[in-house]
Order: sequence, then structure tokens, then C-alpha cells
Amino acid sequence: MKTMIKLSLTMAVLLMATAATATEGLSPIAYGAQTQGMGGVGIGMMHGAESSLSNPALIGYLKNNSASLGTSYMTIDSKYKSNSDSGTFDTEPALNSYGALSSSITDSVSIGAAFTNMNTLNSSIDDDGAFALSQVAKSRVLIPVSYNIAGFSIGIAPILENQSMGLFGVLATNPSTAFGFDIGLAYDLPSWGVIVGVDYKSKIKHSYDLDGDNFNVNTPSEIGVGVSWDVLNTGHTIALDYKKVDTSAFFEISDENTDLGLNDINVFALGYQYEAEGWAVRAGYRYISDLYESKAEELIYIFPYNTSSHFTLGGSYALSDSISGDLAISYAISDKDYSYNDGDSFNMKNSQMALTLGVNYSF
Repeated sequence: MKTMIKLSLTMAVLLMATAATATEGLSPIAYGAQTQGMGGVGIGMMHGAESSLSNPALIGYLKNNSASLGTSYMTIDSKYKSNSDSGTFDTEPALNSYGALSSSITDSVSIGAAFTNMNTLNSSIDDDGAFALSQVAKSRVLIPVSYNIAGFSIGIAPILENQSMGLFGVLATNPSTAFGFDIGLAYDLPSWGVIVGVDYKSKIKHSYDLDGDNFNVNTPSEIGVGVSWDVLNTGHTIALDYKKVDTSAFFEISDENTDLGLNDINVFALGYQYEAEGWAVRAGYRYISDLYESKAEELIYIFPYNTSSHFTLGGSYALSDSISGDLAISYAISDKDYSYNDGDSFNMKNSQMALTLGVNYSF
């Protein structure tokens, strides 16, 4: 029973790793539709109220009060093949949602509110459903506040996060609620069309007790930098983000070595936007470094959705002076060969697609 529990916890943490980073198979590369359309770029790039989800300092540059609301639909198709076995990882579509509101209190102070909600795909590890994760869900609420003076902005957002897991359809944990924070800096050079941003999101520790085992499944800390350039203020914007996600504390269990053989994740995102009066188009590319340090067979079975390259398209259209709609599509495909500890080979193929719709209101 202990072995089964530990395997189930390992499965949960690896799936939660995807949720936490929002860069892998079980969660979108970004929550906001505008951000997603540019490959997830958002640390140094303005995206209206939804910027509070990427860098709270950026809401200090908003000229109007604004609100954003959206939802994302994601599907994954994964297949594996080894020397002795092959099959399909059974998955179901996942829905994710987001919302954000920002308001200027004074010329220098802005405040907002935001939420995200993520439900992972239900997944079976093999065709007969011997290993099944029924659900992993994560939701968070943020209250960003920013102070802006002479183009420099600092923002902080306390985070309240709720996380729940259902394991094997039988073993379940009580939801965990914990606190963290997001702090960001930004500097705007309007004559150059350049914004530079830095953002740090703290680790959020979620503690559980399951059948006598005390363990943590945590949201990892991450730190990133970003820059955007509206080329000669022509409406053509190029943006670049880099962030590092600390995976070392994804999973902790009392009095045991819980090294899962995972690398820290390095994320690079490149985005392009052309904005004209009443509409905008976007495109992007996102690269995520390999999560694995150990190529152990059990890691690959438990976490088959490791995809490095994501391609995105998006756009916005103004429905009126105060209302606009957003659309974003992201697609990823991979075909990777791995090695077992005993030297045998393993091939994993997967494709991912997400469609995100959003609406914005300025007032």
C-alpha cells in the first residue's frame, strides 16, 4: 500500500508540475488570451488587465479602468512505444478560466483583482486504466497593487491559492489553501517604445496527510525578465521573455529522499504583435527546456506530456469603443526517444492544442 501511495503522489506532483509552470501539457502556456497569442510573453509586455497575471507592475501603465474575462479549452493526444509495449494515454479535454480587473486610484497608484482556475485532464496511464489520476485542480486569487512614478513601476500581488487532487479515483486528499506573493518591476521608455520588466513569484507550499504520510505538493517559485519594443512606435511590437522555474521543491515527503530527477525549467518566449485602430494580430513561439534529469521509465510513463516547442497565433477585434474580443490558438507536437535505466529505448509522441477566447471592457 505504501508503494502505491508513493507512486500516486509522484504522479500527482509531476502533473501538478505542469499546472504550476503553465508551460507543459496539462495547462495552457498562459491564461490570458492576448498573452497566449504571443507565445506567453507578458513580463515586459502590456496586455491590459490580464497583465496582472504576468507582472503586477504593468497595471500601473493602464490609462483606463479595464476588465478581462476568458476561458481556454485544451486537448492532448499522446502515444508511447517501447521494445515490449505500446499504447495510448487516455485523456479528456480540460477547461481553464481567468479574469482580471484594474483601476487607477490616483495618477500613481493602481489596484486590481484577478483569478485563475485550472482543471487538468483526467488521465489513464495505460489502456486498461490500471493507473488513473481522476483530477488535479488549482485556483488562485490575486490582489495586485502598483505604484508608478516617472516611468518606473513596482507592483505586488498577494496570492491565495487552493489546490486539490484525486488519486486513482479512490485515494483523495482534502483541498489545501495556502498563501504566496508576486512582485514585479517595470520601466517604460515611451519615446523608444520600450518596456522592460522583472517578475518574481514565490513558492506556495501545500501540505497534505494521506494514509499516514505527510507530504507537500508545492507551486514552485519562478523568476523572469522580459522586454517589449514597439518598433519606432509603428504598432509593430516584438517581445521576449525568459524565466526560470525552480522544480527542486515540487514534492516533499517527511524523512525520505524525494528527488524526482527533474531539471529546473528554463522558458524562452518570443512574440510579435501588430496593432492598428480597432484590431490586432499576434504570433509567438515558446521553448521549454527538458524537464528530465533522469530518464527513468517510471517518470516518462507518469509524465508523458513533456513538450518543448509551442507555436501560437492570436488576435483582437474592437466590438465598440469600450468592448473588444480576443482569440488565441496554441499548438505543440513532439516525437522524443528516451532511454530506460536498463538501456532499453522508449518513444513518446504527443500533440497538444488549446483554444482561448477572451473579452475586455474599458471604462
